[in-house]
Amino acid sequence: MDAVVSERPRTVTVSVAILAVLLVVGEVMSLIDPPANRYANALAKAFPFYQYIQIVGAFGGTLLFAFFIYSIYKGKNWARILYLVFFILGALSSIPVDLGALQVSPEARIISGIRLVAMLVAMVLLFTSPGNLWFRRRLA
Repeated sequence: MDAVVSERPRTVTVSVAILAVLLVVGEVMSLIDPPANRYANALAKAFPFYQYIQIVGAFGGTLLFAFFIYSIYKGKNWARILYLVFFILGALSSIPVDLGALQVSPEARIISGIRLVAMLVAMVLLFTSPGNLWFRRRLA
């Protein structure tokens, strides 16, 4: 095994760090985001079991994405591709939510914009050289 394969590029390490920080920030934001909490509270009143489903879903989703981030760190190409697919689907499905946040507060706009830019930077770092080359060589 040559040195290129065994040494993780700095771009991959930085990307994984960004993804991990965004995972934590996303969880904190979901706890304090007023529009989402209003929606969740309305559903909880209509369906008493909804809060339990929401907690299990949030915990399961966090564990799943933490596993993807760990797998990316370990050089698993499938995790990198799945994370990109989930990122694209999440970005597209969150457009209405982000537009609603734009009406709520300027802070929500800033945080949403920063998170999107940071996620884009992380994805670019994973899919451009030398990170892309590292993942390819790990497959060979």
